[in-house]
Amino acid sequence: MSSSIEKPVEPPSASSGVLPVYASLDIDAPIEDVWNVMTNFPDYGSWNPFIRKQTILVSPSSVPVPLTDQTPHAGQYMLLYVHTPPRLREPHFLFKPFQVSQTVVRLKLVDNEKHRLAWRTYGLPEWLLWCERWQTLTEHGKGCKYESYEVFGGLVAYMMWAICLKVLLLKGVTEMAEALKLKSQKNYIKGD
Repeated sequence: MSSSIEKPVEPPSASSGVLPVYASLDIDAPIEDVWNVMTNFPDYGSWNPFIRKQTILVSPSSVPVPLTDQTPHAGQYMLLYVHTPPRLREPHFLFKPFQVSQTVVRLKLVDNEKHRLAWRTYGLPEWLLWCERWQTLTEHGKGCKYESYEVFGGLVAYMMWAICLKVLLLKGVTEMAEALKLKSQKNYIKGD
């Protein structure tokens, strides 16, 4: 089953924004196993060094209230806790304000058949900053191929580009992809 809030639902082109970030890799595990890891948001803290926590919210209000059922569906709001640079442990309290950010996004697409997940930032004027991220899985050999497309736009994206934040973002997306691969392959070998 898939759900989306807009038509057509395709990843943004790199030219639609200021700062594109892309990563891909092959994963030696069945596509459904990888999809289950990708969409199990409550477990992100155990394996994901970049997006340490992803919580589906009741609404995008200023006081985040988690939804009881954390199964993702298009149109839902999520609170992301992003670590830059990526790391599995919490940063020292003095550095936390500079290394951990919280962002509210709205799920744009959850496609359980084609294994596509997409969200877009919520709550900021788009002329200031917007970001759209797509994660896709396609069957490839005995496993699957993971791809992540992220495009930033707006005035702040130009500043991010100017101060070379793309390097940190690419590091985060790449390390998340590698951690997804490790977690999925480990689960597959164990038979989880």
